[in-house]
Amino acid sequence: MNLKAFFMFLVCIVLVGAWAYLAAPSGEKCRAMWLFGLGLVAALIKIGLFQLTPQWRVIQPDTVSYNLNARAIALHWQGEAVSPLEYKLKGLTGLYEHSEETSRLCATSSSPLCLTFRDWYGDASQETEPPLWRAEHAFSVAHVIGSTDYLYTYYIALWFWLTDVTDSVVIFSNAIWAGFFPVAAFGIALALGASRKVALAAGGLALIDPSAGAVAAWLLKDTLICFVAMSFVYMALRVIREGWKWVPWLVFWAALLSIGRYGAFIGGLCASGAIAVYFIGRRQAQSASMLAVYMLAALFLSGIFFQSLYSGNELNAESILASVEKNAHKISIYSDKVRMGTDDTRDGLISQLKAAPTADVLLVFVKSAVHTLFAPYPWVAIYPGLVGTPSELYYPGVVLWVICLPGIFWAIWQGVRPARFNPVFGWLLLFLFSQFMAYTLAFGEWSTRQRVFALPAFFALAAIGGSDLRNRWRDFRKLKPMLVGKTT
Repeated sequence: MNLKAFFMFLVCIVLVGAWAYLAAPSGEKCRAMWLFGLGLVAALIKIGLFQLTPQWRVIQPDTVSYNLNARAIALHWQGEAVSPLEYKLKGLTGLYEHSEETSRLCATSSSPLCLTFRDWYGDASQETEPPLWRAEHAFSVAHVIGSTDYLYTYYIALWFWLTDVTDSVVIFSNAIWAGFFPVAAFGIALALGASRKVALAAGGLALIDPSAGAVAAWLLKDTLICFVAMSFVYMALRVIREGWKWVPWLVFWAALLSIGRYGAFIGGLCASGAIAVYFIGRRQAQSASMLAVYMLAALFLSGIFFQSLYSGNELNAESILASVEKNAHKISIYSDKVRMGTDDTRDGLISQLKAAPTADVLLVFVKSAVHTLFAPYPWVAIYPGLVGTPSELYYPGVVLWVICLPGIFWAIWQGVRPARFNPVFGWLLLFLFSQFMAYTLAFGEWSTRQRVFALPAFFALAAIGGSDLRNRWRDFRKLKPMLVGKTT
């Protein structure tokens, strides 16, 4: 690690640490900083341990894509020409594959996007591969890599551009974002009304969670996305609970989430809209207006990010973007299916229901539920045994997840009861439900790596539900001798 890389590492630690301190409630800031420090050390240890395993040495498609895409962007910032094929730039490759249609649609258009395309494509119709991406070609990063979720790619590109380090150094920087997970679980539990003791238990679960180390050990976006998503969730709960003070921060994290995991951004808007309707029904106009301001501001600010992606889009559904997005969607689905060594023939729930005979419809739902709750199945490590796939690194995390399930389900049950409904709790459940539905419909399940970005919220629920179950069991044991004495 060179001096520039060391300085950037320190800058990231300071930024995340400062946010952990700022976001923590008054009186809990010291504990939040301790949790961040312990989380950072624990994440570094987990990364080191996971990288000693043979499963870690299996090359991940997403890791390769992030590495090459980020290096291409860094080279582009340095003014060098980049080959779309060599650096797996799926967006530019998709544009080239649809070049005839795109050329026809852009023939009479003077939009910036079409002008850039004509300049890039030039006389390349006779070539057998996409033209080089040069400094004068002002494509947005979404058009280049074929995805609107480009936050992590930009983050890696900054490392390569500013420090000229290997990807192994960037991987260890994932520990900084993972170090925030215990702080997020602790803060979310407090925002849900838990006691300090229960909130610390939630932070402890996130601290020992092996899943964070599993995703952080590769060049994958999940740790950064979890940091952004859980900061967003934490601020949403604080806004509903405390008022206007946290609305600017909520808008900021929502905008970042829109370029990190757009589905979670939409889920947050849906949950906020539902709770705003609830506030209107309860005649709480100020609370409803806070959420309305957040939703409008978040959509506007995220639109600033996306304006560069869709600028000059005069061709509507038949535009150049239709080809890019269609291609990117296929790539995204494929990489999601193979990224962790899962079955690459797995389809979404809707596709499975369409393909299944009527008699097997119930079985499709059962399989989806089982996969969501328990996959990848950790008992496979015992029989038939380990075979060296990357998904095996998630077995320890699944064991902790299964242990937490009773507490999670009990907390959810208590939260949805009308007599105990709390809008803070309701927002979180709606957000998690939106992600569950999105992943289930798209991939047939919400498990393993897909769920990592929401684990701190689940650990908060597990601590709250587990504590309540423990208290009820303790009260029952106290009452049991009295009940037995009455019967005798």
